[in-house]
Amino acid sequence: MKLVFVILLFACQSGSLLGQSSPLRTVYLDERLIFLATDENSDQIDLVVLRTRAGTAGTFGNLANCVGQTLMCSVPTLTPVPATLSLADVFVHPACTVPCYQGIIPRVTTAAGLETILSSNGVSYTTAPLGREQRLIIYTFTAFPQSPFILNEQDSISVDVTGGLVDAIYIRLNDVTANTVLETFGAPTAITTGSEVSSYIIYVQHGLVFPVLHDTHSVEFVFVHEPGVNSLRTQYFLERGTCDETSGLCAIATATPVP
Repeated sequence: MKLVFVILLFACQSGSLLGQSSPLRTVYLDERLIFLATDENSDQIDLVVLRTRAGTAGTFGNLANCVGQTLMCSVPTLTPVPATLSLADVFVHPACTVPCYQGIIPRVTTAAGLETILSSNGVSYTTAPLGREQRLIIYTFTAFPQSPFILNEQDSISVDVTGGLVDAIYIRLNDVTANTVLETFGAPTAITTGSEVSSYIIYVQHGLVFPVLHDTHSVEFVFVHEPGVNSLRTQYFLERGTCDETSGLCAIATATPVP
């Protein structure tokens, strides 16, 4: 019997090899699906197939050399497809105990630490010093890795560094609505007025603020800052005013008010 290391099960002419019921997983190489089949008693690769999005299939050039070799055959660009993501995953990282972005933590990460994280991930960035004595420096860069919830643009992430310490992170979101936010994080701490056309959905315990447009209820970006009621940014957003009745958001149940 053959064991198939595939992520997608589909009809294939190699029915004797792929037609049996086997554990499956998907892998990508340059956005193409690669199928590796091995004997259950061996780690030898028997088949390498390319299937493009257009539906064509064939043997993938360099990987053809892997046939007859073991699974140790070097395929450095072969990476597993991530599990289904949620908006919350944007703010999760092994180095963080609070919401952050890729290990960048407001009021914890230094400017030097930020630059180390970006450099170690091969991320290029721009800086814009502002204010008296240039105490505020804004770092701008592209999201890494790419996420369906973040715009794939050069300035999708901005980080404010004040006095050598990360103060806040601004993330430009993609196809996110107020419903997405509420389904992900539950009842917010508060909903306050942002402007004549927007309101803020605030999660004090997470240090997250989502500005919502009144007409479409879309959320174009999120502020990530130090969590807790003592945060100056939290106080700023909470003091913006009560929910604007024209926003269509005031009926949303909020959590226990912050004392």
